[in-house]
Amino acid sequence: SYSWENTLFENIEFGKIAYSPEKVSVYSHFDIHNHIDDYVLVMLEELFQQGWKIIFVTSCPTLASSEINKIKPLVTVIINSNGEGRDWGNFAIGLSFANKHTFPESLLLCNDSLYGPFESLQGLFEKADSLDVDFVGLTDSFQNGYHLQSYFLYCKASLCSSMAFLNYWKFFKPQPDKNLIIQENEIGFTKFFSNLGFKPHAIYHYYDLLNESKNGMYGSSDLIKELDAGTLVNPSHHFGDVLISKFDFPFIKIELLRDNPAKIPGLDLAKHIIKQRNSRIFDMINSHLERVRK
Repeated sequence: SYSWENTLFENIEFGKIAYSPEKVSVYSHFDIHNHIDDYVLVMLEELFQQGWKIIFVTSCPTLASSEINKIKPLVTVIINSNGEGRDWGNFAIGLSFANKHTFPESLLLCNDSLYGPFESLQGLFEKADSLDVDFVGLTDSFQNGYHLQSYFLYCKASLCSSMAFLNYWKFFKPQPDKNLIIQENEIGFTKFFSNLGFKPHAIYHYYDLLNESKNGMYGSSDLIKELDAGTLVNPSHHFGDVLISKFDFPFIKIELLRDNPAKIPGLDLAKHIIKQRNSRIFDMINSHLERVRK
């Protein structure tokens, strides 16, 4: 019942950018107040500048015309989803739309869980294209099994052209809760295609970040040293300050600054570095955090 043949687009608005399959990005969005925040525009503008045709899929039940008009000049289409499967359900819906035209030759899956980028992503994509691999993430994790974290997944032509990849999405079934989504989709995606012989790669590898945290003077350093040997952590949270300070990471996770669930100390340093690198986005971060915390 979830196959593409039964996908209906009841609430769809076309943007001003014509679709073409060479470089397609499906961007998953949700906002508790049905807004498209300024930090989202920053990411969409950067993807547009890098030549990506953007399919914007939002789990918001409705978006005002004023919100939609913000992004029309940057995107191919805006689709409202029912939110089933969260980001992965939105990715599947976006690809269902793309397949009604021509399936993407290369694909970028990303979501609105990041502030940034603080600088151009051109170098990052050039790095990814230079690697002899099939799909690229920014960070990887070993929690519950090795996987590329799915907030930013670049699927290269060697993967997108495979029948296995097409069928993965054609018969995608959204999972009903967050834990299953992580296990079956985020972790399962890397596992499934790795087992078929496709090669994953993280630009910022887990053990590089872990070693830097252990040997450096970061807010997370003492926390990491106190953990039992072999304890696996979420790199986009526990090494957030390492990524920003040492590796010039172009993003920071919203949840880290908003909630800091792992109680990582020293995030003021990361905020200070963000302000130095891009004061405009720093102001957007403060504005967004003030709104959603209320």
